[in-house]
Amino acid sequence: MEWVTRYFLYQVNKWSAWQKMAADQAKPGHVCYAEHQKDLWNMLAIDVDNRFQLSNHYYKPLVM
Repeated sequence: MEWVTRYFLYQVNKWSAWQKMAADQAKPGHVCYAEHQKDLWNMLAIDVDNRFQLSNHYYKPLVM
């Protein structure tokens, strides 16, 4: 099930790119929204990674 964690990390990277693009265009509201989305996906990635680790002691964490 590590594909779920990888998907969440993909979303983190996607929103990081959106944040950078908005910052380059000097759109502070868009930067704030992208930051929020990035944090949300990162929190989900950490949560699912921790849950997988608890359910399977062979699982190697992808998120630190």
